[in-house]
Amino acid sequence: MTGGQGVAGSNPVVPTGVRPVVGGRRPFPRSRGSGLRRVPGTDSRSRPARAVVPGRCPWASGPVGAVDIRWSRRPRGGYGGGRPHRRGNGDDRGGDGDDAVASDRPGGRPRVPDRAVNAPARAVLLTTAQETSTALLLAEAARRRGLEHVVLDGPDVVDALAGRAVHWYGGPLAADRVAARLGLGLLEPADAWLAELPEEFTGRRITLTTLSQAWSAGRPLFVKPPSDKQFPAAVYADGARLPREGERIGPGTPVLVSEVVTFAVEYRLFVLDGRVTTGSRYARFGRLDVAALEGDPAEREVRVFTDTLLRGRRGSLPSAVVVDVGLSQDPDTGGERWAVVEANMPWFAHGYAADPDRVLEVVLRAAGPRDLVAPGDRGFLRTVSAPAGAPDV
Repeated sequence: MTGGQGVAGSNPVVPTGVRPVVGGRRPFPRSRGSGLRRVPGTDSRSRPARAVVPGRCPWASGPVGAVDIRWSRRPRGGYGGGRPHRRGNGDDRGGDGDDAVASDRPGGRPRVPDRAVNAPARAVLLTTAQETSTALLLAEAARRRGLEHVVLDGPDVVDALAGRAVHWYGGPLAADRVAARLGLGLLEPADAWLAELPEEFTGRRITLTTLSQAWSAGRPLFVKPPSDKQFPAAVYADGARLPREGERIGPGTPVLVSEVVTFAVEYRLFVLDGRVTTGSRYARFGRLDVAALEGDPAEREVRVFTDTLLRGRRGSLPSAVVVDVGLSQDPDTGGERWAVVEANMPWFAHGYAADPDRVLEVVLRAAGPRDLVAPGDRGFLRTVSAPAGAPDV
């Protein structure tokens, strides 16, 4: 967040013996043994420290006004003990990332910290307890951006976030269980989008059908769920090899069925407002092979093909989406052509070697407060219904 000019006459409230910010410097060195901690709720990156004035988006960039900052004292070696906590605040680089600080009461029991005067609660990036590499990178990017990172590791977390501006990164099953209570608007491509693309963009025939119809296929075929990952997207020798039971699996489960093709190389592209913001190579001939799109030998070809696709199919995808493309090879002639592999939800897509800060930009748009969803994206909102018997998390 970019700090603006300070409000005249605003003076940080600091404990005796601690000097306030001077010349953009921290008031004390950051170390494990420090007896002082910044109170969360303020912008930990602005210098001097500032919080957001009412009427401004708390996680957007741009000038903001200054408010008084309070500091709390904790005993040396108190709450947290210098160990990282699972739910970090906006600046947990010192190893004590949590929203609670030790009390001045005997025993150092944790208490709810004082908040910055007039500072609204920060926006939140909520992730599942499963720590993937992408989730960890996005958590770091969120803290750099001034968001609070929270892990969905218990049923009390959702209640604690009531009324906050929450963004989501994680699986669709968990998302469906918490979306209504948190007011989440989750964007996803239409199930039929890939099947409705002209063959000039797909290089193969693709059909949207049901699992029961695919069961009768007697030839090799590539089958995948359009959005949710109820079962692995893969080449199946015939329809009899497809799953017949499982969570959210049944005869009417929608699936995309296509001819089997070989992709020599595949790329994941994060798209915002019809433009590729970042991307990554992720596979060669079906095997994991990761490298950033920027500087890749095929970067220009990938961007040209994708830009042509996005311009030609304007309005057919949400404003924040992931598109996978690849260089397909004809096994008979050896001919090559660029083709769309699939489209995905950014809030459940692995980032590979893409720029985490730009990935986060797409994720925030694709999974955030429902009342902030633009009119043009409302047709892409996921229909949320928690499965029967879902745990109350």
